[in-house]
Amino acid sequence: MPHREHTGLSRLFPYALDKRARLALIGMLAALSAAAPVIGWHLVGDAIDNGIRGDDEDRLLLVVLAYVGVNAAAWILGTATWLSLAGVGQRVVLELRRDLFDHLTSLSLRYFSQQKAGWIIARLTSDVDALSDVLNQGLTTLVVNTLTLLAAIGGLFLLDWRLGLVALCVLPPGIVVTRWFQRRSHVAFTDVRTKIAGVTAQLAESVSGMAVIQAFNRERAFQAEFEGMNEANRQANVVAQRLSSVFFPAIEFLGVVATGAVLWAGAYFINGGTMEIGTVVAAVGLLALVFQPLQELSELYGQVQAANAAMDKISSVLDAEIDIADAPDARPLGRIDGRLELDRVTFAYGEDPVLHGIEIEIPAGGCIALVGESGGGKSTMAKLIARFYDPAA
Repeated sequence: MPHREHTGLSRLFPYALDKRARLALIGMLAALSAAAPVIGWHLVGDAIDNGIRGDDEDRLLLVVLAYVGVNAAAWILGTATWLSLAGVGQRVVLELRRDLFDHLTSLSLRYFSQQKAGWIIARLTSDVDALSDVLNQGLTTLVVNTLTLLAAIGGLFLLDWRLGLVALCVLPPGIVVTRWFQRRSHVAFTDVRTKIAGVTAQLAESVSGMAVIQAFNRERAFQAEFEGMNEANRQANVVAQRLSSVFFPAIEFLGVVATGAVLWAGAYFINGGTMEIGTVVAAVGLLALVFQPLQELSELYGQVQAANAAMDKISSVLDAEIDIADAPDARPLGRIDGRLELDRVTFAYGEDPVLHGIEIEIPAGGCIALVGESGGGKSTMAKLIARFYDPAA
């Protein structure tokens, strides 16, 4: 089980430790896949300047064949990367779900009496599903697009450092907009996860207790409560989508500004005789490789924030203390002769005391009956004997 000092999605890092070799191989495949389209745009520039404008058909044919080969290799490498990363992600989800369920089964009934069944079910279903979405699709998007972004920026500067500097003019406003979105979206998507967890918990509680609800004619009250939670969930999602509706078009507009700046600067350098038209065409293509991954990474950010909030909620279950455990100096049980003794046993549910100094001794083979009013502690005493709870004293 991951250590508690990890928070959010970083808590998943220990699950990747035994997959280091496979992840290193996937990283190499992803890097080659990211470099291929960058090489392709360099080949396009060469084909225009030296093949078409240079009227060199042999060179043009060679460059075209190389371009097709590079992109075919990119397709094969990309497919292998996607499948491999998805496999790793689903393995992590499987191990996390197993650890979560194993830990739940080790907790005492005290924990389950303090938490609603629907809340626990939401951790095992909707929250784990949010992580599964990120690890199945988001992890691949993150790795592939990050490497593509870095490769495209490097390729742009290798093509012509002047156009690279011009394209970076949008970097400062891009950083400002991204930081604003990060701060606001973390709060918004955490609220979304909280609200949908409430809806799931209410639904599970209502379905499991439907017989009681109908027996006491409480349908309208539960309908009103569910409607309130459902509306709160809708409002939380609207707030999150409003943030996205501002951020994503802003990033797209910055890409348009960068492309326009490169075209203007390219025209200036071409007129000055210090640049070929193929270089400008290749630069525009590389800019698309910069902003397309940036757009996809921006869209992924909201999904990652939702998964981060979901992991925090899952961690609250994983961090729940196992309150029924043998003391370090506990004596071995040895042979059981059937005698049972309760010696001044005290127990409370939270702050509400139920049993006070109970003393009972039952000989082997004996039989007793516990009689008392409802809520007097009869069931609690039976659960203490079975050690579903540990006594307070």
